[in-house]
Amino acid sequence: MKVFFWNIGSTLTERKLDLIKEAIEGEMPDIFCIAEGSHSIIDCEKLNLCFEEKKYFCYYSPLFSKKEELLLGYDYNRNGLKIFCRDERQLQSQFQFSLQRHEGRIVVLHAYVNFKITTFIFLHNKSKGGSNAVDLAQMPFILTLREMIDYGKITSVAQKLDIMKNTERVIIIGDFNLEPWDEVLKHKDFLSTSFFRNHNGMKQRNNSINHYFNPVVELLTKSDFQNLGGTYYSDSVGWALFDYVLYNTSDCDISYEIVVGFKGGSKLLEDDVSIKKSFLRDGLDHLPISTTITD
Repeated sequence: MKVFFWNIGSTLTERKLDLIKEAIEGEMPDIFCIAEGSHSIIDCEKLNLCFEEKKYFCYYSPLFSKKEELLLGYDYNRNGLKIFCRDERQLQSQFQFSLQRHEGRIVVLHAYVNFKITTFIFLHNKSKGGSNAVDLAQMPFILTLREMIDYGKITSVAQKLDIMKNTERVIIIGDFNLEPWDEVLKHKDFLSTSFFRNHNGMKQRNNSINHYFNPVVELLTKSDFQNLGGTYYSDSVGWALFDYVLYNTSDCDISYEIVVGFKGGSKLLEDDVSIKKSFLRDGLDHLPISTTITD
């Protein structure tokens, strides 16, 4: 299963819509999650229509706040995620109120991957506001994420039968607005993560705590693309590592990629090694990420 995540920035343009269509056609992700791009209801409707034309099913949208039967209890939130699925039959269940937090900035989706129940948690954390420090609003957000990891599972540990063991796993994907080394991610009371394989291997020996591996640093150190410095870039702040996947390496194998261009020919990242700024094209500030679950 391939999962695509892309923070396309607050402004939705026709060019960005064309790029999304190119991503759909070239990458054919099973799940495509969009952050931002829905500053207005009209823009959100354009995104929905874009995916509908490509035969995708909308699992969650900020427009769901208008569906009285869902009892969401909040108004349209432009920062809510937009999640689309290529094959509705892969879903274990439909969206419901309890599978979201922070007005759709955290959304849980249950799917079957290689006949195993997989809990996907998509997120768009609060912004650092241009600072290098962790913002105070980010800490309760990650605490909520921590709660949703356990809440979002189909079965609790106490309820699992022997036949169910090791068939359900959690994969967390999104714009964390946090660097992999930020303490709020590493601390066991929030999320116990690591971004070096050796550290992850040693942490995995402690079975009492669920540890999550972040592959973004490993990918960058091996990349041959000289202008690739992260997943987020702005001329004022520079590069940052904000968009990634967290997963338990004992539960599944994945391949992770920061996407710099599409098969249709569009380049998202400049390849001129002489430039000193404005690395991203088309008004983008984030590069999309692609996660493929192979086992």
